[in-house]
Amino acid sequence: MAPEIASIGWWTFQRAKIAGSPADFWVLTLYQFKSRKFDFVIVPPQDLLACYNRIALASKAIQSYFCVTAAGRCWEVRGLGKADMAAIRAGTYANSAREFSAYLNAWPFKRRGKSNAV
Repeated sequence: MAPEIASIGWWTFQRAKIAGSPADFWVLTLYQFKSRKFDFVIVPPQDLLACYNRIALASKAIQSYFCVTAAGRCWEVRGLGKADMAAIRAGTYANSAREFSAYLNAWPFKRRGKSNAV
């Protein structure tokens, strides 16, 4: 993994399960291989599905990759080419349909006796 990428994860989602989810949030856990810590993408399922609709992942089974950069930006990167991945690593990539930085480690509640920092 490139040093500019802090964590990465891969999932297979069923479109119908996302659409019918009763959960307020889905939590995707990404492992930081260098620090052995975790990043979390805490996203309402309807926002996750809206992302897939915007980037034209219309199949019933959705293959999805998320990565977090060392600068703390989070992206859905499935299907991106080498130039786009280089731009993500350089911090110059811009595509609001794929950006999940607002959901990165954004716990919607306070944990008892602890800060929200991971």
